[in-house]
Amino acid sequence: MHLNFDQPMVMLMVYCMSDLSTLEKNNNLSCQQLIKYTIVPYICSIPFIFIPGYLSGLILFDPCLTNILWIWIMHNFFLVCLTEEVLFRGCLQRAIQNGLTRYGVHNGLWAVILASFLFGIVHFKGGLIYMGLAAIAGFLYGYAYYKTGKVVCAMMVHFAVNLLHFLLFTYPMAMAK
Repeated sequence: MHLNFDQPMVMLMVYCMSDLSTLEKNNNLSCQQLIKYTIVPYICSIPFIFIPGYLSGLILFDPCLTNILWIWIMHNFFLVCLTEEVLFRGCLQRAIQNGLTRYGVHNGLWAVILASFLFGIVHFKGGLIYMGLAAIAGFLYGYAYYKTGKVVCAMMVHFAVNLLHFLLFTYPMAMAK
């Protein structure tokens, strides 16, 4: 864990200077719908990320509460989830969707799939299985953004998945023996 503030500050400036913050305020979804489209992708992470990760040996069941939990929470939410979701959902997924719409593709799920694929690719240091699971996770985060139009919903799903991973499994993955 590195407390590196340069990338999150750039993404926070991008978020504030773009129309993302304005778009997020103009949404006709009810609070109940926002909660639904945030919780459902999170729940889907269990069968689609954690079970395959465990069965592949990439992660091991290792529940623990550490003394660094609070600093990890602050670091992960503000320096990881904020940065990645503004970049991949707020900028990239939205740009892909706008580009596809110009070419007559009006199904936003294609943008979710393409942004998720790219999200998986940037996690290449973890190997192929890790990239695949990151792409699936990226799809869940992207789906939350697609359904709500709010980066903060994608951030919440991302953070909840990472927190469950941190509290119950080896993080970020099992060490090679």
